[in-house]
Amino acid sequence: WCKATMSSNDEAFAELDDKHGDVAYYTPTHYSHEDLLGIAGRMKELTQSVQANLNVLMRAHSECLTDRREYRSVCPELIRLTWQSLATTILSRKVREEKEID
Repeated sequence: WCKATMSSNDEAFAELDDKHGDVAYYTPTHYSHEDLLGIAGRMKELTQSVQANLNVLMRAHSECLTDRREYRSVCPELIRLTWQSLATTILSRKVREEKEID
């Protein structure tokens, strides 16, 4: 489903890009009023066809930002714990080596 949807979205985006490019290149005065209404109608259809997937992406991006904020809030504690663990490991090896030398 996702691949087929993304493929149809790619086609819709390509057509939208072509329409925008044509209107920008030739300027709106190049087209008749009816042509512009037809182009606007087609652009609206294409935009609506991809809107559901855009909403999914926007929701996922929002959740990603929330997850990232939560992850960053625990980073200082994670760094402290990692350094503490490393120091404990090094200290225990040093003590073990001193006992073996004695």
